[in-house]
Amino acid sequence: MAIYEELDKLKLTEIEKAWLGYCHNCSETQNTVLEDILKSNENTEFGMKHDFKNIKSVEDFQKNIPLSQYSDYEEYIEKLKLGENNQLFAQDIEYFIMTSGTSSGKSKLIPENEDSKNIKNTVYKLRNYYLLKTLLMSKADPNSQLNKYLISKGLNPKDVNVPELSNIVQNMHYLTFSSKTDNYETSAGIPIGFASGMSFEKSAFTKGISYPPRLMTKNDDEANNYLVMLFSLRFEDILYITTNNASNFNIKVEYAMDHAEELINDLRNGTITKRLNLSDEDRKYYESQMEAFPKRANFLEELLKKGKDQFIPKNYWPYVMLTKFWLGGSVGPNSETSRKYLDEKTIFFDVGYGASECKFTIPTKPDTPEGILSIFGGFYEFKDLENGQILTADKVELNKEYELIITTYGGLYRYELHDIIEIIGFTGTTPNLIFKTKSGEILNISQEKIPAIEVVNKIKDGLNLSFKQVQIFENHDEKNYEIYIELEKETQINANELASKLNEILIESFELYELYNRMGLMTPLKVILMKNGWIESLYAMKSKGNVPKSQIKLPLIITEKPDKEYIL
Repeated sequence: MAIYEELDKLKLTEIEKAWLGYCHNCSETQNTVLEDILKSNENTEFGMKHDFKNIKSVEDFQKNIPLSQYSDYEEYIEKLKLGENNQLFAQDIEYFIMTSGTSSGKSKLIPENEDSKNIKNTVYKLRNYYLLKTLLMSKADPNSQLNKYLISKGLNPKDVNVPELSNIVQNMHYLTFSSKTDNYETSAGIPIGFASGMSFEKSAFTKGISYPPRLMTKNDDEANNYLVMLFSLRFEDILYITTNNASNFNIKVEYAMDHAEELINDLRNGTITKRLNLSDEDRKYYESQMEAFPKRANFLEELLKKGKDQFIPKNYWPYVMLTKFWLGGSVGPNSETSRKYLDEKTIFFDVGYGASECKFTIPTKPDTPEGILSIFGGFYEFKDLENGQILTADKVELNKEYELIITTYGGLYRYELHDIIEIIGFTGTTPNLIFKTKSGEILNISQEKIPAIEVVNKIKDGLNLSFKQVQIFENHDEKNYEIYIELEKETQINANELASKLNEILIESFELYELYNRMGLMTPLKVILMKNGWIESLYAMKSKGNVPKSQIKLPLIITEKPDKEYIL
C-alpha cells in the first residue's frame, strides 16, 4: 500500500500523528515514494526506455533520467489522447488537466490517473484537517467568528469537536471562484478540464456554493460579476470564501458596491436586470433559480443608506470565519486588500502551493504562505540557484532558495517547474517552504537579477501603498524599470515622487542595483499610475479562448507596455 493510501484511510482525528511520523523520516519516506513510482511504471513505454527495472538508488535515478520539460512528454501525451495507455504510467488515464501555455502558445495537457488524483485528495484532506484545527483553536476567543456563528445556531462552542465542525462546514454556504469549462474531450473520449473545475466537481462542498454552479462556465465578466453577487447576497450565513487569487474576490466586492441599488432591487423582486448580456437560454435558467427575498433586500437597503463604503462583506456576511487565498508569490498582496472587506477576526489561510501537476505543500497555520512539503505525493529534487547542484528534500538548507524539480505518480519524471521556492523551516526532517516566484520573473537589465516580487514587496511595505495590480516593463533602451501600478483608488499621488522614493529603497536594498545605477549601467526607474479597471482589462484579454479567470496568473514582468488608454 502506498503511503498516501495509508494516510487517506485514516480518520481526521488520526491523520496528523501518522503524517508527522512520515515528516520525521523525510529521506526514508521519499525513497519509498520513488521506489513505488518506478516499480509501478517499469513496464510502460517511458519506463522501459529509461530502464526503470535496474534503478536501485537515487543516484541511479538521476543518472538514467535527464531533467525534463513539457516538450519531452508531448509524444507520449498525443498517444494518451488517442486512448493508448501504458505510455507514462501503468494505470489508465482518467482525464487531462488543461493548464497555462507552453512557449509555443499551446495549452499544456497534464495527464491524471487514479493515483495522482487520489494523492491530491489526500493533500486536500490534510489541508482541510489543519483548517478545521485552526478554526477549533479560534474557539478560545469568545468573539471569534466561529463562536458567533455557533451561538447564532443555538450551539455551545465548547461542545463542538473536529468531526462535528467538519459536518457543519460541509453544510454551510460558501463563496468560491473556481472555474470550469463545458464538456470537452479528446477524440478518444477522454475528458479535458481545468484543475479548479475538476476538483470542484468531485468536492463534498458543492451543495453549499452560494450561486448556481453553471455560472462557473460564464466568461462574460459583467454578467458573471453581477450574477455571482446577486445570488450570493441572498444569504447571510456565508462562512467561507475561497479562490486562488484574492483579486477575484476584491473585484466582485467592488462591483457590488457600484451596483448595490440594482442588486437590491432584483433581490426584492426576484428578478434579473434586463441590461445583462444573457442568451435567452441563460436568462431563462438563471431566472428560474431566483426568487424574491424582500426581507434580505430591506436589510441591504438599510446598510447602503449608511454609505457605499459600508456595503461590504463584513456587514452583509457577518459570519465569514475563513478565507483561503494564495498569501505568497506575485498575487499575495491582493489578500491584504481583502482584509479591509472582512471582519478583523476572519482567519486568512493559504490555499497551499501547488500546480496542475501536483500539490506540493500542506499549510498548517494561518497568515503565512508556508507549508510542509507533501513528501508522500511525489519525489522532489531541489536545484541550488548558486551552484546548480541538485539535492534531495532531506539535504536542503534553511533560508536558501532552490528551483523545484518533481517526479509524480502522474507520469512526470524529473520535471522542471521553473518555480523558485525558499526553505523557511523544517517539520521533523521535512522542509517547510514557500513559493517565491517563477524563475523567469527575474529583473535583469544589467545582471542585477532582482526577483520582481521583491520590487512589489518594496512598493507595498516601503511605500506603504495599497494597490490592485503591479506590472514591470524592462526598458532596455533607457536601462530602467517602468513600473505600472493600479492603486486601490485613483488619487492625486505624484508618480515622480513615488518613483524617486522607490528608487532609493531599491538602491538601499540591492547592492548590484545600487552599483549599476552608480556606474550608469542603469537609470532611475519610472512609475506610471493606471486607471481603475486596468486589472479587469488584463483578465479580460487573458480569458479569451475560454480560459477561466481562476486559472489566469498575470505576469509581473511584461514584454510590451500596457495600453495607453489605461494610463492616468
